Amino acid sequence: MQNPVEGTFEEHFLDNPAHLKKMFTYMCQQCTALEDPISNVACQFLSGRLHISFGVSGMAFFEDGIIYPYFYMNGTQRRFLYKIAGHIACETQCNERYRFCNGCIVLTDYGGKTLDQRRVWRMILECVAASPKHQDCLRLLAKVVIQRVLCRVAHSKDLTAFVCGLTDEVFPPTADERGDVDEWEDVPR
Repeated sequence: MQNPVEGTFEEHFLDNPAHLKKMFTYMCQQCTALEDPISNVACQFLSGRLHISFGVSGMAFFEDGIIYPYFYMNGTQRRFLYKIAGHIACETQCNERYRFCNGCIVLTDYGGKTLDQRRVWRMILECVAASPKHQDCLRLLAKVVIQRVLCRVAHSKDLTAFVCGLTDEVFPPTADERGDVDEWEDVPR
């Protein structure tokens, strides 16, 4: 027999960096945007209002979002959702407030909230850094994603400064970018 599932929805899904990375990567792969699915999904994570619902095939975190299948979740997360569904089915006390909508259970306590932007930015840049496809130009790719997202989602000056510092942390600048190297040193004078 497995241990009863403790914790909150936030702990299992919204505050869990590993889960956010896995969900972000899946949603980027499933995004139907013709151009730049990474920036599109990043904008949704940074500015989208949560609308958490789950039904037969999986869970949606945003009202117009991609359904995240149960088989991508870990066992603890699935048991947590089964626990909620079990309380609802048996009409016993449930810790989550909910309503039914189009055959889905909608968790009403999260409606209108947003994800923590600093956590989301760290997750986005770590996902870009993990890209095996673009190892030779990851910093450039990250800068393009950042620029596209900053053009579409309003950020405070503090958050923009945080993103710049985080970029240097995740993608250390080269000597050329730091200005340590004379770019003309190989040119005969």
